[in-house]
Amino acid sequence: MTLEATTETVSLPSASSLSSKIEELEAKLREGAPGYESILYTIHKILSTDEQLVHILKEEEIGVIVAGLAKKKNIVIATTVAGKNAAGGKKSLKSMTLEDLI
Repeated sequence: MTLEATTETVSLPSASSLSSKIEELEAKLREGAPGYESILYTIHKILSTDEQLVHILKEEEIGVIVAGLAKKKNIVIATTVAGKNAAGGKKSLKSMTLEDLI
């Protein structure tokens, strides 16, 4: 009796629906059209049903999801400022310690 190792590509139907929902979310966000919240909910449901799908997401897809969540929660993600220190001469975040924050 011999055992043969086989490599099979398994297609994930939820992976294709996840990709299409992310594309749909991106289009809604670009247009500023309402209804992106329901798409975020659907993406959440797909990912909670099959957590392994998180591992196949591309950085761009993750960025679209984060942008949708940021818009929904009305938050701004911090960005860096090139050149001068944004705090007007204060310590940069890299050089700050816990003592500086207290």
